[in-house]
Amino acid sequence: MFCTVTALGLLRLVMQPKVMGTAVRSVSGASDLLQSLLEQPGVAMAKPENDGWSVFHQLMHANNLPSRLCTDTHLAALAISNDWRLVSFDQDFGRFSRLNWLPLSTE
Repeated sequence: MFCTVTALGLLRLVMQPKVMGTAVRSVSGASDLLQSLLEQPGVAMAKPENDGWSVFHQLMHANNLPSRLCTDTHLAALAISNDWRLVSFDQDFGRFSRLNWLPLSTE
């Protein structure tokens, strides 16, 4: 499942030559990729019942976070507020104790 932030993040990454090399996508190619992913069984855009802003502010205050983690904090708050599981390679999510987080590894 994608939320708006993760869908936009995917688009941004697949259009970056430094990330994708020769497999880099154009704007329309990136859009087509996201659309094709959303057509796969079990993949959808999340429709949150709770926007998570109150939890976001709690997490920001409780963790004294650097500015680079604002988006991660928003994703964590969205997951916590909607009882979702967040799946990510990003180890920074480990700092949010209330988060149902599945850490992935490249090893």
